[in-house]
Amino acid sequence: MGLKPAILHRLPPRNLTAHAPATGVRRTQLATEEASSLVYTNRAGPKPVGSVWRIFESMLPQYDMPAGGTWLANALARFAASADDLVPTTRSLLVRTIAAPAQHGRLINTLSLLEHLGSHKIMATQHRADIDQATLRHVAEEAHHAYFMKRQAEKTANRPLEYVAADLLAPAAARMYFQRLEAATVRTLGRDCGPRAAYLYMSMIVEFRALWFYGLYQETLQRAHHVLSLKRVIGEEQHHLEEMSTRLEAAGERTDAHVAELLARERALFARLLSAFDQAVA
Repeated sequence: MGLKPAILHRLPPRNLTAHAPATGVRRTQLATEEASSLVYTNRAGPKPVGSVWRIFESMLPQYDMPAGGTWLANALARFAASADDLVPTTRSLLVRTIAAPAQHGRLINTLSLLEHLGSHKIMATQHRADIDQATLRHVAEEAHHAYFMKRQAEKTANRPLEYVAADLLAPAAARMYFQRLEAATVRTLGRDCGPRAAYLYMSMIVEFRALWFYGLYQETLQRAHHVLSLKRVIGEEQHHLEEMSTRLEAAGERTDAHVAELLARERALFARLLSAFDQAVA
């Protein structure tokens, strides 16, 4: 939660209205360690564009979209606009953190923790006999993001790291972000909403923020000529957002009122988390 033509590390735009075959993603995930390291490495390229909206714009196909895609495009545009005032603090945090390897390692380790919490929440709530391939793929990719972030955190800090206060940035605020967002999701949807719809809603809301934050993070890494790249993580988070939106729409569960309320709640929670991060690296 990390730029056109360099937005998303030259990631081709994905059609947000149809499920693209997962073959390319699976081949990447099953690649050797050497190939994986190339996927996650920055290479020289055009300078990133500064506008945060361009991060989202680059995710949209360059041709007309049917109604479902238009909904997501509009939602992304509104989300980007609502987060404009958070951009300066976020960029400042990232610039200062990337410049200090010890702090940077703690930040990446905290992102690993958040990805781990996300995968754990999926496993804790989606364990019925009718669990589908899409959900299993989602939990596997989130767990892999946690592994990747942990590996990069330890490389950056040049030491082993654990999910303990000394190795994290604002760990209490990070955990509280997830806990309060989960509670807000259940409260907003009400008792008539089942665990699957709650999972899809919370996942979709988190993916909005993940793309926004990882997009800024990727942009800052490239400006700093840092070797770390979030290309694959961003591509997979992009697919998750598309998939959650599509699944909610197919089930007749997606409503603008619920989305707006949850995005507003998430924004307040993220602003609190961002403030805690900022204080931790001050």
